[in-house]
Amino acid sequence: MKKTVFVIYFFIFSTCLFSLISGCAGITPPTPDELISKPLGKGPLRLGMVKDEVKSVWGEPDVVNVLEESADRLTKKEEWIYFGRYSGVPVDTGYLSKTQYLYFDGQNLIRFGEDRTPVQN
Repeated sequence: MKKTVFVIYFFIFSTCLFSLISGCAGITPPTPDELISKPLGKGPLRLGMVKDEVKSVWGEPDVVNVLEESADRLTKKEEWIYFGRYSGVPVDTGYLSKTQYLYFDGQNLIRFGEDRTPVQN
């Protein structure tokens, strides 16, 4: 009886272990160059990017401030804030190491950086 229970548990354990190991077979680790150039797997921001592109790189902003809205309410100037959370990170990781301020005119990114200076007309 004890031997049968042991065999059943061994079979279940072996099946689970095999499933876990074979499930990870298709994952390839990043190269050292990829880790240095893109530590979080995300590309850099570029002027002219639209809001959806920025969100695909950095995710949703922590704060969105409407700075100015046109009379027809079709376009507005916005400030997006991404708070830095890990100041001890040794490489440039976008907004994770330092708070970043992004400025949009309509849909387009017109300025970004660590300084908070709203865009003037």
